[in-house]
Amino acid sequence: MEKNILAIDIGTKHITVAIGSVDENNAQINLMGIASTITKGYQNGVVIHLENFMNSIKNAVDRAQTDAGITETNAVIGFSSPEIYSINTQGVINRIKANQEISENDIQNVLDSAKSSLHLIDREILHIFPQKFILDDQIEVTEPIGMLAKKISVNAHIITCPSSLLHNLQRAIIKLGYNPTALVLNQIAASSVLLTKDQKKLGVILVDIGASTINIALFIQGYIWHTSVKIPAGNIITRDLAVNFRIPFAEAERLKEKECNLINNDESVLKVKALGSRQEKLIKLADLNNICRARIKEIIDIIVIDIINTNINESIPVGIVFCGGTAKLKGLCEYLSSVIKTTPFNIGHINANIKGRKEVINNPNNAAVLGLLEYAKNNIKSNDFTSKIFNNYSEFSIFNDEVKYKIKNVITNIKEKFF
Repeated sequence: MEKNILAIDIGTKHITVAIGSVDENNAQINLMGIASTITKGYQNGVVIHLENFMNSIKNAVDRAQTDAGITETNAVIGFSSPEIYSINTQGVINRIKANQEISENDIQNVLDSAKSSLHLIDREILHIFPQKFILDDQIEVTEPIGMLAKKISVNAHIITCPSSLLHNLQRAIIKLGYNPTALVLNQIAASSVLLTKDQKKLGVILVDIGASTINIALFIQGYIWHTSVKIPAGNIITRDLAVNFRIPFAEAERLKEKECNLINNDESVLKVKALGSRQEKLIKLADLNNICRARIKEIIDIIVIDIINTNINESIPVGIVFCGGTAKLKGLCEYLSSVIKTTPFNIGHINANIKGRKEVINNPNNAAVLGLLEYAKNNIKSNDFTSKIFNNYSEFSIFNDEVKYKIKNVITNIKEKFF
């Protein structure tokens, strides 16, 4: 039986909604519908006008459902915010019965131990990703369930977010009549469709450059090591073009998307719309490209400083993989390769098994929303869409950790007894 997924990617510039169906073998996603609308009431990862924000989401969902020809209410939500914070930490437990196989409850207990090292005030854990487990201080494993050990240690990557942001996002989704089954950081979603296991194992930095945020995720040795969200992003290019040429923002955005070429030294002249007038004016293409280069250099400097501050000692052979709207700038990777010769730069391509419109799948701007579909597919268990997501290491609900842990134990006991 196929399962339908509603993915809502919330960006500062656009809200993009995709609807996909997962085949009965949980192997392939069929992209059934997709739509995008201009975001209102949401800026830099913060809901600033709830009603306008809800209307933007509803318009995008309605259009996507019309495109798909179906209605779906279980939604996976993707977002980013400069208020995201991540940390690598450790947890440890000692089991009373070392001769019993390690269970899911043991894994949950050691992850709870890792979470207890954080003293969160007005923040919640959005994701917790185990990096590696260590059994009896000797054996390093990635999947300890079914093995034997008295002592279990875990190295984990934890991502937190302000409680108010998560609650406002959830409130908007629920008031619209949808069921938010998971909230996912955008670069986590995008990584599930753009990065291969080999890339993650060798070392890779995924950078999603949107309109207002730079979403960064660093993978080494097969696991996630660092995540962050930085500002400013693509909008600084638009703003500088508008200010320097004294043109409307819409015209500046058009120039950025259609005319900018970071490796073009053409001296030709362009006609553009003047600010506050129906008349046109002339600008030099070389001036346009120089402004875009300067702002892109600022963005890459932000990324480089962020990675340096992680104090990582390992090399990143795969380099940087870009996605997001600003990644579509002509000549982006070629220009950056000429500026930083020691780092490979590439535009991300979908590596997941997603079937559908090639023009949608091949657009780096859609990596996050397609990644949400893949994320949901990987967390579907049996016929219950929410069960694996609820039990997954990605955490979010209206319940606190203690209540969630008790509920999970009840669910586990019911499954073991009756299924």
